[in-house]
Amino acid sequence: MYDVDARTAKRDGRLRDSGRLIRFEFEGHSFPLVPPNVFYDWLYLTAIYPHREWLKERIVMQERFAGFTDIEFNPSKSINCQARSCALFVALTERELLDEAMASPEAFIKIVKADDDSSIAKENENRLAL
Repeated sequence: MYDVDARTAKRDGRLRDSGRLIRFEFEGHSFPLVPPNVFYDWLYLTAIYPHREWLKERIVMQERFAGFTDIEFNPSKSINCQARSCALFVALTERELLDEAMASPEAFIKIVKADDDSSIAKENENRLAL
C-alpha cells in the first residue's frame, strides 16, 4: 500500500481480510501498536525535524505556544492527531530530547513510550487539554 494514494489504501480489502494488525513496518524498522500513536508521531516528527531550528525559534522561543488543536481530528474515526504530534515536538524540544529521540525509531519509541508516570506524556496531554 506504500505506493498507492490514500483513498485506494483505505479501501484495500486486505485491511479487513488479513487478520489483526500486529505492527507497522517502515524503511526496515518495526513500530509497535502500543503506544498507539508512536508510528504516526514518528512519521510526523520525521517530516518536520529538518525544520526544527526554525520551528523551535517560532513555536518554543518566540510565541511560547501552550496548546494545539486539529479541527479535522475526529476521535471516533482516528487515534492520530497532528495537534498531539506538535505538542510532542514542543515537549521533546523543551526537554532537549528531540535530537536523541530522532536518532532512530528505537530511540524514539523508548523516549516517548506512553506511560502514565511519564512527564512527557503528562505534559503532552496537558497541552492538548487547553
